[in-house]
Amino acid sequence: MKLIVLGTEETAQRLRKMLNCIDVEVFELIDTAFIPEAIERVRSCLKKMKPDISVFTSKSAVKYIWELVPEAAEVAGKCSLAIGPGTAESLFKRGVKNVLIPKRNSSKGIVDFLNSFNGSAFIYSSDRVDHSIEELCSERFLLFKVYRLIPKVDRARDLLSVVSDGDFILLTSASVLEALLTIKDDLLRRNVRIAAISRRIAEKTVNTIGRIDLFYDGDDMSGLSKFLSLNLC
Repeated sequence: MKLIVLGTEETAQRLRKMLNCIDVEVFELIDTAFIPEAIERVRSCLKKMKPDISVFTSKSAVKYIWELVPEAAEVAGKCSLAIGPGTAESLFKRGVKNVLIPKRNSSKGIVDFLNSFNGSAFIYSSDRVDHSIEELCSERFLLFKVYRLIPKVDRARDLLSVVSDGDFILLTSASVLEALLTIKDDLLRRNVRIAAISRRIAEKTVNTIGRIDLFYDGDDMSGLSKFLSLNLC
């Protein structure tokens, strides 16, 4: 039995350190591309105001800001909020020392944090950001959808040659469901078990694929590895 992470190699590496009892592989079903207009808007807004805190909803958001808008990265280096430990790690690697993480490692956790925050914020996300963050936007909280999520639909069938009966696939984003939908019947015919890193993704999986076998319901993503270890090992 093995665990196939439908996410990034970085996520798989973190899980490998904790899950010694099971092979962990990664299979990428999502590509990303930056949105030029959004990048230009970040530059334009920075000329008018400097946020008190920079908010990152993903590792990809960190990547694109550092690669494309160095002036925004400089501001983010003073104080940033990361949606969870993985995104925080990406910021630490780029030299940011003052990195905060909300109690709930989710969009709702970011909303809770900002609702009690007195300053201004620039929020960097994908084009599929949770609506709760969009509803939060105001003159103080500006949202920039800096990159686009692109499901690799044409690669989904290749996943069938990787999984075997009894394997687990771990969904780290609801965006992979668009690709998995194309092989839904094959997945259900096999004894492949489906796990998700959150209740939200699990619910969307049930609605799309029709099945979920395991999901993590904790607010703190640092407990994900322990949860998987208890249930898979």
